Order: sequence, then C-alpha cells, then structure tokens
Amino acid sequence: MPGMITNIKYVCIYASDFDRSLAFYKDGLGLDITYHEDGFAQFNTEGTILTLEKGGEKSAEPKDYKKNGVLIQFEVDDMERTVGTLKSKNVKFTQGITELEFGKIAVVVDPDGNQLQLLEQ
Repeated sequence: MPGMITNIKYVCIYASDFDRSLAFYKDGLGLDITYHEDGFAQFNTEGTILTLEKGGEKSAEPKDYKKNGVLIQFEVDDMERTVGTLKSKNVKFTQGITELEFGKIAVVVDPDGNQLQLLEQ
C-alpha cells in the first residue's frame, strides 16, 4: 500500500569493539550522543536514530557493502571541509571526493570495516 512507510527511524550498527567504535562515531565523525549505557549508544542524526551496539565482526579490510547488503550514507553541507576535518582526526577513507551527476560522495571506514558514504548535494 502506498504511504505505509514514511521514514527510516532507526539504524543499528553492531561493533566488535564497542568503545573504539563509540570513539570513532563520537570523536571521529562528530556525532552527538543522545543516550549511552554499557554496550549501547544512540546518536540523533536529524530524524533518523543511529545506534551502536556491542556485537558484530571486525574485518581487517573494508567490508564490501554490495555483498553485505547495507550502505549508510551521511549528508554533509560542505564536502571539502568535512573531508579535511575528518582527515585531521585520522578517519580512514576508502574513496576520496568523487563528483557524480547527483552530487559529491566520499567513503570512510569505521573500526569494524563498515564503509560509510558521505554525500553533498
């Protein structure tokens, strides 16, 4: 039925090393924590709740999101400034700024190897 699903409310990332991943999302990406308890954290990203929970598997190499079936994309206002800030915080990139017909993208990787796409439109 049209109109049944109206929004993505909640996305959960499972982390093999919770504390390291918490530092990455909080300090590396600069997301604000709205709730935190042992092994669980919640970040509010303007409408969609991103959670981090203890569990998951670490990968030595960036995970192939096309095989894993999930890609999380964060919207940014200024790609060059964002990339510069993240690089100064030693955030690892698997793809630098790429201009496409719909905007600019770049891809970072979290401590478990999950690739996260940045988008400026």
